[in-house]
Amino acid sequence: MITGVESVVLSGQNLLLSKWRTNSLNGVPAHRDAMHASSFLSELAHISIIELDADGLRFRISGSSLRAFLGEEARGKSGTAFEALTKFRPWREGLAMALEAQMPVGGVEQLSDERSYHWLRLPLLSNSGTVSQILCHDRVVDAEILAKEAETAQLALRRAA
Repeated sequence: MITGVESVVLSGQNLLLSKWRTNSLNGVPAHRDAMHASSFLSELAHISIIELDADGLRFRISGSSLRAFLGEEARGKSGTAFEALTKFRPWREGLAMALEAQMPVGGVEQLSDERSYHWLRLPLLSNSGTVSQILCHDRVVDAEILAKEAETAQLALRRAA
């Protein structure tokens, strides 16, 4: 688990992280209104937004890949309503760290030789100036897709140099 993540392997997560960094100033997280979904349409299936309210953490939005994993819609439900998530250390600790540090948090968990879980948490400011939402990107990736993502990232780095 990395707090203050500078880069990630998946291109979709890099897109989100870049957008967040562009809209954060002097260590202050990006405002939720600055993170327009139209900027990352290709990643919407992997995105959920968790909102901190008086009752704790609640799903405001859940992408189709999370709904498929959970077997039901998460929107409007408590973050603790799903045992599969509360027992999974990166999910639980990633949210807490992003709220506390108010900076990007992410990591990769190896699930098997062929699959890995890539996650990113981006804190978002509300109109009141406090972090009230976490934009989450979660994706389970097969080794073959990961190799293609790494190749694409290397090409982008070479072009930028």
